[in-house]
Amino acid sequence: MVSRALTLDGTPVALRLEPIYWELLQARSARDGLPVERYVERNAPTRHPDDLARWVRTTCVNDLRERVATIQQKLDRA
Repeated sequence: MVSRALTLDGTPVALRLEPIYWELLQARSARDGLPVERYVERNAPTRHPDDLARWVRTTCVNDLRERVATIQQKLDRA
């Protein structure tokens, strides 16, 4: 687990995630053209560290599933 402090709405929030989730979160926020903190501020329904970590994991997994489905559809059409 890696612990990082994000400043959300002016308040520091300590967030503990596995390294892969940090990488996925950075990639997701970059696709939206936002720094990680801004992406989380705009999209996360909570600021509680445990709930926020759960939201990040769920969001990253759902994003990966959508990307895999899109790639699979493209391969099926080829």
